[in-house]
Amino acid sequence: MATTLALSGAARAAADGTRDDSGQLMFPGGFAAIAGLQQVTVPNLASPLAYDRERVYLIVNGQLSSVEVSTDFRFAYDATTFRVKARVACAVPDPAKSIRKLTITGSGSGDGGTEPLSATVRAQAAPAAKTPPKRI
Repeated sequence: MATTLALSGAARAAADGTRDDSGQLMFPGGFAAIAGLQQVTVPNLASPLAYDRERVYLIVNGQLSSVEVSTDFRFAYDATTFRVKARVACAVPDPAKSIRKLTITGSGSGDGGTEPLSATVRAQAAPAAKTPPKRI
């Protein structure tokens, strides 16, 4: 079930600023609040995205990321400064297409005498029929 609505700043302003024939705001508490969603503004997002925020994954590219530590910058305060540079992406899986079970067999120790690693993936079956959306 969707808990969050991500949309660009322009789309959010347009939705929240919608007015009826008498000039009153149609969604005084915000467009997403009508559906019980939390709004998140994402610059340059092409189309709005409703998602479950408990199933969002952050992927960090370790080869393009670094952490630098410096005690010189804050020496007078007896503190340490960290500079973190990272190349990241996020993913929101489609429940009907995401992996449901991953089985890994073999030891993979690399000593030449053991069974090599192999993986078996079983995906969730596609839903039989889509239910119509609830009207609010």
